[in-house]
Amino acid sequence: MFRVTVTDQGGLTATSTVAVTVVQTLISIAVSPANVSMNASESQQFTATALDQFATALTTQPAFAWSVNGGGTIGANGLFTAAATAGTFTVAASSAGMSGAALVTVVVPNTAPTIVTAASASPNPVDTSTTALSALGADDKGESSLIYTWATAGTPPAPVSFSANGTNGPKPRPPPSPKQAVTCFR
Repeated sequence: MFRVTVTDQGGLTATSTVAVTVVQTLISIAVSPANVSMNASESQQFTATALDQFATALTTQPAFAWSVNGGGTIGANGLFTAAATAGTFTVAASSAGMSGAALVTVVVPNTAPTIVTAASASPNPVDTSTTALSALGADDKGESSLIYTWATAGTPPAPVSFSANGTNGPKPRPPPSPKQAVTCFR
């Protein structure tokens, strides 16, 4: 409500009031959290709030339509589930022609390599001073970046030396087993 006071030269006054009804009008949508980093395959709940011309939440919130530009899926309730792809993606909520967005950074954590083919020696048993050792590993970042380091375990019968390590080689052809010759000296 507003009031006006009118004063004349003699100090006499008159007043009048007017009631103004302010209608909340959807001006923007805020999405929370606004920026999040998460691991692949994890889930994150997003919420949306419709704001009026004074940046105040609307008394009655509208229904929101959720979308994401990749990197996972989002349900009608704002629950985002990341895919196995790393990257930065946009989650958006929209209603009545307005939209708000949040940034999601999906990271794929590094996991330890695995042994695909167990360590072996050829020939085994050894009746000479040399044998070829082999093993094959796999890794989520690509096998070609693996480094194979051999060492003795236990007490060898003589001093041991190792030649250069092998590699998994380029894909897509099947990789050769990384091999290494080992020589025992007496």
